[in-house]
Amino acid sequence: MNALAERISGMPGPGEPRSQPARLIGREAGLARLRGLVDQVPQASQVLLVIGEAGMGKSALLADTAERARSAGIRVLSVTGRESESNLAFAGLHQLLRPVLSSAAGLPERQAQALLGALGLAADPVPRYRAALLKAGGGAEQWLTDMEKEIETEIDEAVEFALASPYPSMSELTRDVFAEESAS
Repeated sequence: MNALAERISGMPGPGEPRSQPARLIGREAGLARLRGLVDQVPQASQVLLVIGEAGMGKSALLADTAERARSAGIRVLSVTGRESESNLAFAGLHQLLRPVLSSAAGLPERQAQALLGALGLAADPVPRYRAALLKAGGGAEQWLTDMEKEIETEIDEAVEFALASPYPSMSELTRDVFAEESAS
């Protein structure tokens, strides 16, 4: 393994703690607000939206909070939105839930099937529902035929769009590449 590959393989992925947290200067108010969410184990779900321009330190604030939550024994799930994944159904949800997907078996069957199906991790439930609709009758066959044509057209249009779309720019592909600072 070359030196660059070794450095990259040791870097944290989305939601993983860094070996040394970034030093935050002048962010006391933001830190206090975020730390307030995790310093005491919450009794109910809490949400806080952190927005701002690129480079303002949102990721550093959230990394500090996530590390404090982990230290308190709170499970932290995180996701990083990517413009290149914006047209992929449930890409963010899949990234967010990947660490806990093994728990899907504990969900009620319909919810587990829906979740795993949405993420492309389960057999397609459509044939079972199709058979039930056809058995029920009442014009379901024509409705299903029309629906299949509509879906096929939408898929064809999506494929055409994908083929005609330019590849992502190099800046998009390398936007979240991390490198360790060398001690000098």
